[in-house]
Amino acid sequence: VYHLIRKIDNLQMSDFHLEESDHEEVKERLNKRSEGTFVLAPSGESNTLMRIDDDDKVKAHEVKKIKIDGEELFYIEKGTCDTTVLGLVKKHRKSHHLFVPINCEYAFLWN
Repeated sequence: VYHLIRKIDNLQMSDFHLEESDHEEVKERLNKRSEGTFVLAPSGESNTLMRIDDDDKVKAHEVKKIKIDGEELFYIEKGTCDTTVLGLVKKHRKSHHLFVPINCEYAFLWN
């Protein structure tokens, strides 16, 4: 199975970040989407990257912060980090099947 990665070169935070939504609201919105749809939503003091996996289930990954030598870095698993959440998401698009940003104009093609 092949997937098209939408907005591969020009992804922006506004394409997938739902700042005003809560965890349950985001989960419900994701349940109406297809595999590869992803969103970043607030979760307590941090953010959670949520996606529809290969089994059409919602998976969540907490975006964590760490400070190294005075620099704040974001990560969801050991080994990959970035100075911005956007940079982190871009690094994980293929490995975590982040194909369609929830606010992407093409998201309707995946319903």
